[in-house]
Formats: sequence, C-alpha cells, structure tokens
Amino acid sequence: MKVLIVRNDKLGDFTLSLPVFHAIKKHNESIRTIALVSPMNAEFARQINSIDEVIVDDKSSFLKICKTIKEINPDVAITLYSTFRIGLLLFLSGVKKRIAPATKLAQLFYNVKIVQRRSKCKKREYEYNLDLLKGFNVQIDSGITYPVIPIERSDQERALDKFKKQYAITKDYSYVAFHPGYGGSSLGLLNVDEYIELARIVAAYKGFKSVFTFGPDETYLKEKVKQKINFDAILHLSLDNAYEFCKLLSNFSLFVSTSTGTMQLAGAVNIHTLSFFGDVLASSPARWAPLNSEERQFNFTLPADTGRRRDIFEEIKNTLRHFIETCK
Repeated sequence: MKVLIVRNDKLGDFTLSLPVFHAIKKHNESIRTIALVSPMNAEFARQINSIDEVIVDDKSSFLKICKTIKEINPDVAITLYSTFRIGLLLFLSGVKKRIAPATKLAQLFYNVKIVQRRSKCKKREYEYNLDLLKGFNVQIDSGITYPVIPIERSDQERALDKFKKQYAITKDYSYVAFHPGYGGSSLGLLNVDEYIELARIVAAYKGFKSVFTFGPDETYLKEKVKQKINFDAILHLSLDNAYEFCKLLSNFSLFVSTSTGTMQLAGAVNIHTLSFFGDVLASSPARWAPLNSEERQFNFTLPADTGRRRDIFEEIKNTLRHFIETCK
C-alpha cells in the first residue's frame, strides 16, 4: 500500500506533520509513505526515516505534478491542510481515497472529510494532523514517541565537533541558543535588545555559552546583533539544511525563540524550549506549541499591552535563570 501525505507549506508546518508519517510506519512498516512538500522542505523530508519518497510541489507545473502522482498511483492521499488547488490536483490524479479536513470549498474534492474546526484551537496542530488518520485506519496508534526526530549519537557528536572547531571552542559548555529571527510570524516577538538581554544573563554563568542562530537569509540580522553585543557569544549562521541543523540543535540545552519553524525543529529533537507566542488564540501555544515533551516546554504569551508585556519579560528572565541554576 502507498499513502501520499500532503503538507506543502512552511518548515514549521511540515515539521508538525512528522508524527503522521511515524504513526503510519509504526502501524505497518510495509506501507510506502510519500510526502508532497514545498521546495524548501524537500531535502529535509528526504532525510526523515519514516518518509520513503518525496514529491516536490514547486507550484510551477500543475500538470507535471499531477502526472507524477498518477505514475506513483497512491492508494490513499491525506491532505493535512487543504487548498482548492491541492484538492483539484488529487482529484484529477485519480487517487481513490482522498482524506482532508472538512473545511472550505476544497472539501468538495475529497471523499473522506473529517470535521475539525481548527480555528477553535482545542488541540495542537500535530494532534489535528494525527486525527486525520482516523479516516485512513481507526486502529492506528497516534501516540508520539520522543524525540520526533531522533539523532544518532555519532551524528550528534560530529555536529558538535564541527561547531566547536568552527568557533575555536576548546572547553565543554552547556549551550543556550537564541534565535531572534521570526520567519513569517508577526505576533509574540521579542526585539533584538531583549534577546541580547537574555543572552547576557546566560553569558554571566560559568560553564554556559550563549549562541545566536540565524538562517541563510538572516545575515542582516546577524550583523545587527553583532553590532550590539559586548559580551562573549557565538553568532552562528546556518547554511545547512534543516536536518543537519537538527543534529547541531540536539546538542543545545535550551532553545529560545518566537514561534517559528526553527522552534519546531528544536522541539522535534526534544531539547528544552523557551518560546514566545502572540496574544490571540490562533497564534497561541494551545495550537502551535512545539513537539518536545511537556516538561521541556516553557511557553509564554506576549500581549500587546506594554505594561503587561514588561511584567512577562521579567518572568521570562526569571525562568531562564531558574533553568540555568537547575542545570548547573
């Protein structure tokens, strides 16, 4: 049997789809899983053990992708987030069983529709994704095994050795990473000065090292941080694909960021996360909390109100200090 799973949007959304692939493989290892993903996630998807094949949706040729799906001939398609275009694509590709949330006009193209009402945020995004498996097989165990992205010890050590050589680090440290970038997020943001204030707290503790991480398109942000810091910190520009970055992330003690795709990667390797969310339900941790175990999550909602926000930032600093003291 072949199952096509569609999540062709951003990094964080795709990362939150991984428990679906794992659940299918855990249920029946012989099922061939095929992922339809955006170009930015293609290389990442190819390195996930529970994904057997990857189709890249570059949006440039509808008919070409339709032909590819027809040639693969999946028995089932599960669309985790549907659009009219994707619904039509799967319908014209002749996939016999097409599963999707019962939302919007796109549901017309599916013959198994699951009512979810995700806007109410009664579950987390990955749980909504897993619920769609009920349309495939109600016997599937949808429980999560941590970490969602397991990293081999040898890969973890090689990534750390490479990192230490790159920055001439000769001692052992506990690393706390700060990711001031925010991707497409517009809510729950700290400014650069606030990230620097948090990193300065970490740098004051013996045996701990502050690391700022930046994506390939965030060189401008790296320079901005570089101009402002006056303490020991590493500024790491990651040019590797997401899976390679996960190998490095797995060595960090804590990852501090707003709700971005990079935060979801940190959660997926099951390190501690200190995460910031917008003060609206649709952007809240109720929906978008990371994939690490509950006890490894520190989730904060940042309101627009300046006074309340200042108080919460003090809570964030105290949480960071407490985490470091506990790790010492």
